[in-house]
Amino acid sequence: MKVLINREQLQTLLPHAGCMSLLNEIVHWDQSEIVAKTQTHLDENNPLRFQRRLSATIAIEYASQAIAVHGSLVNAQRGEPRQGMIGSLINVTYDTTYLDDKENSLLIYASVLQQLDLIQKYHFKVCVQETILISGDILVILQ
Repeated sequence: MKVLINREQLQTLLPHAGCMSLLNEIVHWDQSEIVAKTQTHLDENNPLRFQRRLSATIAIEYASQAIAVHGSLVNAQRGEPRQGMIGSLINVTYDTTYLDDKENSLLIYASVLQQLDLIQKYHFKVCVQETILISGDILVILQ
């Protein structure tokens, strides 16, 4: 996969900074979807580790950051920057307990399911190669 947006460029698209910016690169995006790639789950200094482990629930933050980047890119094209926040998580399923024991890069996929004026619904999945580790839907409330 070709890198479209690198880590330094991502810093300008997210409200997160430094080690809280979890994505390394964007390898695909268009008006309806985004694919991000990262290895930050392997970083011993990842700030979201608890007792030296990185819980699979943290994959929701990875997906949320990919969705935030997608929103920034799409809204920049439309000339209407907007902020958003997670309104709810729906039908989230896990097939792992931890992320830090996965040696390969995480791939984060997010696609728009529904777009209204103040609400967006995305489906996401976080994978290692072809294996889905966590998936579900995120409802984003826009300001």
